[in-house]
Amino acid sequence: VMDPLLEGAKSTLVIGATVGVIGIIVGTIQLTGIGLKFSQIIIDLSFGYLPLAVLLIGIASLVLGMGVPVTAAYLITAVLAVGALTDMIAQMQWGVTLYELKQPLENLMPWDAAYVAISSQIGWALIASHMIVYWFSQDSNITPPVCVAAYAGAAIAGSDPWKTGWTAFKFAKMLYVGPFLFAFSPGFLLGGPGFIMPWYQVASTWFTIILGTIAFGSLTMGYFLCPTTVLEWIICAMATLLLFFPKIVHWAVGIDLPTLVVDAVGIGLWIMVLFMQKTRIRKNPDLTLPVAQPSEVA
Repeated sequence: VMDPLLEGAKSTLVIGATVGVIGIIVGTIQLTGIGLKFSQIIIDLSFGYLPLAVLLIGIASLVLGMGVPVTAAYLITAVLAVGALTDMIAQMQWGVTLYELKQPLENLMPWDAAYVAISSQIGWALIASHMIVYWFSQDSNITPPVCVAAYAGAAIAGSDPWKTGWTAFKFAKMLYVGPFLFAFSPGFLLGGPGFIMPWYQVASTWFTIILGTIAFGSLTMGYFLCPTTVLEWIICAMATLLLFFPKIVHWAVGIDLPTLVVDAVGIGLWIMVLFMQKTRIRKNPDLTLPVAQPSEVA
């Protein structure tokens, strides 16, 4: 009985010390106004372009995660970046900043009623911002050169730490795509502006994201049912973009197509790759055989 109690006390000391240090950092950031300056820096460096802002926050989380625990990396990055992210997501969805949304509401109704109205609208944007930071705060565990979780796994397995780190990086590819889905696919968080979405829209979003994940895996690994050709790889890339980000057609060519139409095109491209590979396998069944690694060859 005493041994578990002793181990629990030791773990609590580590957690308590970490939380105490984080509290000092967060308090310093809030009292000095560094958080507001950092948020403005993110907006300036990204030129107000949300994908670039998400990428910059991912890099900041990775660097922070190299020197502090995951929880600390999340809390520090959240204090610094969530404000800017929430404002940019609101700008993308409604065409106005949170301040511009707040002013007319406060002029029309009491402050507390305006606060409730604003909260119902920005709830999704705020949660999306925190989820972006939270997901990115995990990447330092499996991203070389400092990937503590991968190195711990390598020590247990007796494998090469560097190769294990890069293997973990390859297997965790969706960890880097997820934050962009949080930013641009409200259904991924079961909500959206107003924080209410019909169930069929949520189901449609999740269905296309699942298919997009399969296409993305084929794209990055160069293998689906069998190794992909260059043409199949290009089609997988197009299917991935259309299934993950239906608005990309509007951003790229200025044509505002319904989401269902874009999803249907993406699914059609994915099915095309499926049939192309099945046709190749029927002609040459050996395509599905595993390729022996040099170390496996006698």
